[in-house]
Amino acid sequence: MIPTRTNGTAAKLARAARWTLLLALPALGGCATDRETTLSRTARQREVAAERYSADRQRADLEIVRQEVRENSARITAAKSESLRTGAVLRATLADLNHQIAVLKAAEQDLAAVRARALAIEQELAPLRALEQTLRDQEQLRAAAQQRVAALQAEVAAVEQTAGAKVAELQPRLAALQQQIAAAQQVEKALGDVQAIVAAAAAVLVPPAPPATQAPPAKK
Repeated sequence: MIPTRTNGTAAKLARAARWTLLLALPALGGCATDRETTLSRTARQREVAAERYSADRQRADLEIVRQEVRENSARITAAKSESLRTGAVLRATLADLNHQIAVLKAAEQDLAAVRARALAIEQELAPLRALEQTLRDQEQLRAAAQQRVAALQAEVAAVEQTAGAKVAELQPRLAALQQQIAAAQQVEKALGDVQAIVAAAAAVLVPPAPPATQAPPAKK
């Protein structure tokens, strides 16, 4: 805000006009000089001198006022220029802000569209994720089954190895038992043959038995 001195300036201008008028009075009163006394002339001269001094002061004050007016005019001009520049900057700033607001609104719309698409994709992925979980569960079951099969295979291999060792250990004993069985079968066959021969010889050599007599009746 530019300071103004309106009341002081108007008063100074009025005083300057008044003293200017007083300075012109001696020329107008030249015709009456002869009728004035020496004392009144001296007093008048002093008054005129005082008026001139006052007029000089008024002119100096008027010049100061004019200088202040010029300075204030320069300040007003500078203020107008600054106001114009500030207005241009403000308009440019407002235009930039409006542009940024438009960009933000467009970005918000794009974000809303992206969120809606993300929700739709999430809904589409729900069955796939369920299937993926099922596949993971099946994979875990398959892995567990494979581990169980591997464990059983290892157990079977261990049993086969133990059985092979036992078979290798019992094979000689089995062969010996088989030989003993074969020998016992031969002995049994030979005994059968001997028993048949003995039975045949006994039938030929032993006389027949006498007929059995009738037993007496039992006593009552």
